[in-house]
Amino acid sequence: MSMNYKEAPPVNSPNSCCESPKQEFTPSVHRSKTIALVGQPNTGKSTLFNMLTGGNQHVGNWPGKTVEKKEGKVSVGDETIHVYDLPGTYSLTANSLEETITRDFLIKEQPDAVVVVVDAGQLERSMYMIAEVAPLGIQMIVALNKMDLAANQGYKIDSDAFERMTGLVTIPITASRNKGIPELLKAIAKTGIAESPESLSMALPGADLPQYDSVLKSVRNNLPPGYSAPWLTIKLLEGDTEVASMMAEHLPRDSWAEIKSILPPVDEGQMTVAKTRYDWIRKYLSGLVVSKSFRFKRNRFDVAATHPVWGKLIGLGVLFFGIVAAYLVSIPLMIPGLAAFFLANPLQQALTGIIPTSICNLIGDGLMGGLSISLIILGFIGGVSTVLGFLENSGYLARLAYCFDPFMGRIGLHGKSIMPLIMGFVCNILGVAASRVIDTWKQRLATLAIAPIIPCKGLFILVSVIIAVFFGAQAPIIFFSLALVTIVYLSVTSLILQKHILKGDSSGLIMELPPYHMPNWRNIRIFATLRMKIFYRRGFWFIVATCVIVWFGIYFPGGSIDNSYLARFGKKLEFFGQVVGWDWRFCIIFIIAVFSKEATLGAMAVIFSATVNTDLFGMAMDQDFQAYLRSGDFGSFLANTGLSKASALSFVFAVFFSLPCVATLAAIFAETRSLIITTGAFLYYFSVSIIMGGLAYLVGLMVF
Repeated sequence: MSMNYKEAPPVNSPNSCCESPKQEFTPSVHRSKTIALVGQPNTGKSTLFNMLTGGNQHVGNWPGKTVEKKEGKVSVGDETIHVYDLPGTYSLTANSLEETITRDFLIKEQPDAVVVVVDAGQLERSMYMIAEVAPLGIQMIVALNKMDLAANQGYKIDSDAFERMTGLVTIPITASRNKGIPELLKAIAKTGIAESPESLSMALPGADLPQYDSVLKSVRNNLPPGYSAPWLTIKLLEGDTEVASMMAEHLPRDSWAEIKSILPPVDEGQMTVAKTRYDWIRKYLSGLVVSKSFRFKRNRFDVAATHPVWGKLIGLGVLFFGIVAAYLVSIPLMIPGLAAFFLANPLQQALTGIIPTSICNLIGDGLMGGLSISLIILGFIGGVSTVLGFLENSGYLARLAYCFDPFMGRIGLHGKSIMPLIMGFVCNILGVAASRVIDTWKQRLATLAIAPIIPCKGLFILVSVIIAVFFGAQAPIIFFSLALVTIVYLSVTSLILQKHILKGDSSGLIMELPPYHMPNWRNIRIFATLRMKIFYRRGFWFIVATCVIVWFGIYFPGGSIDNSYLARFGKKLEFFGQVVGWDWRFCIIFIIAVFSKEATLGAMAVIFSATVNTDLFGMAMDQDFQAYLRSGDFGSFLANTGLSKASALSFVFAVFFSLPCVATLAAIFAETRSLIITTGAFLYYFSVSIIMGGLAYLVGLMVF
């Protein structure tokens, strides 16, 4: 049966698409059009988007959604082409938020054309999207990507034959090497001018099903605006619940009852339609692939990299060197932040006497300090994004996810989550930024929720010093208790995620292992630059403002922390602090820990030095500290502070499981673009922190 896009009148000849005279492209002045890129994950769609738009692109969120929206533009002559990189999906069935967004855009926005990106080395799998888009009636261009890898695997692909058989414009490209991009741009520019798919004759996948004609007739007579009758018909036969609900409301009751009576059961419909699509693919695939003279063999490294045991060891090694590489890449990117740090005092001194002292201190300690931290974090994100881009472009990241998927599945995540969690040990900000490698939104959200639970290096340093000072020889027991509680905390958080956030979502990983290839450095640079731009827009100035506010609270009204606004606020919280055994000093230190774990030690040194005539942290860092502990003077220090071991234990547990620092919260907001999610995370971590502190205080009262 021939297909008629957008219910166009039938053509006179089934081969008229091939016999039509070619039309030369003559763009209209200042004309613009909208193009959508669609394709399955790992087909190189985002690489193609980067090559088409370069740095001329914008990343935001879809309206009312938390999924990332990528849009850019490219000029061809006097014509501006707006390009949308739709989320990678395996189908257009609304099983996930990504699939819903992709199909809603195609149906409701009605782009001028759709570029379906197909992996030339995985044709049978990736051509499935052509079968999904075909019934929509939108003009299609097929981009046969990764032609170089297909050639290396021995595939000989005749794109001209495929174009003759289907009538679909088919362009062979290698996006990572910028090959075929000019030809693709010319094809995109001709959409709406050259031969339209309304006159193409090509069998629709699913049109030969016995119920197709009957359902199509009823649907065509009651077609919702913007929808294609063939697409709705096939989706009804497939058992798409969202389409069925829409048509049940739109159609007259008698018509819907008639359609419903002939529809197959959902499971049977899904299998039948999927089979017809693959039969359709194989029909055209036989003419597309001329020969395959090479049998793919996996190399020894790949065998080891996917081994259940060796693969994990190799993965951990790659992650270790990846973290080192991220630091090395970050160093030049952090130079502006380091410069701001070292210039703060000279700038403050230079301004002394010219402007009021308070303004000098604001610039030197508050503003320059905030800029320094933000610029350093910005450099970190650039380094991590570069490493992630390299691993993903090279093809190794899929192996890493494959190896760790069984382990990560135990906490409701899939294999790709291992990298953000490992990065979290270095810095929670890096863990949050690394969640970008996860394809589905729900899994990314789950990883974002768990990553801040991982104690970062700054928190390790802070807790280690506090435990050493307050517990001495009992420190190993406290560390063991923290590790045990962390496991319980992760398990409970995972259970909450599975019951609520991941409800109805499988954590299983569906992924093919792409062949290894040399990464495209231009694409990696664009990826890293975009991640930095996103953080700059969404989190950078939030951190700067927070640092200024904290400085204001510490400096005013008298320039001393003892009678500052922050100290007054801490003393007002002392009533609540008594529940967990804290005085006002610990209340202030806990608040400061929210802003920066590393800065907490300095704050403790200032606060305790002001209230106890002892250089606490100079003592803790001394080489003879253990001898000091054995001498018995440690008890006198605790007596001078007026703190009990139970209070110290409570503070250790509360700060270890405390809120992530404001920079991490800013990174969460930058990734989700959701104030609700960020606030929800804040409240969850805060509640857990207080609960942990309260329980530890009760245990401390019983033990010490």
